[in-house]
Amino acid sequence: MAALRLLGDVREDLNQPIRLCWEPKTLTRTQAIEVYPAATLKERDFIHTGYKGSAAEARVARESISRKLSGELKIDSAALQQGRESDHLLDAMICVVAGFDFLDGKCLKPDNQSNVQREGWIWVRDPNAVAK
Repeated sequence: MAALRLLGDVREDLNQPIRLCWEPKTLTRTQAIEVYPAATLKERDFIHTGYKGSAAEARVARESISRKLSGELKIDSAALQQGRESDHLLDAMICVVAGFDFLDGKCLKPDNQSNVQREGWIWVRDPNAVAK
């Protein structure tokens, strides 16, 4: 719900519609997709729980996630350090990875387009799209 409110605020601030994108080939100037960081992590066999918060164990988990993400994306070392410190920033980086999966056409696609356009769809990489 918070993400939908934020998207509504961005629409208002930009004074333009921001539609949800359902196919990377149809991407226009400003569109959005729904992703879930834990799903992106889980699909990659990364730690996907216990990385939130300020506990020492959470920081160790964020360190592991950051190290593995840097193997997939070129991420500035300062940004990686910030992701180790903040689970919110790390989530943002994970969302970028999910966005690249979508743009590369590697995500699972919904079977029933009309249902998901009403109910929503979380885009996550298809495990069969790439070798692990």
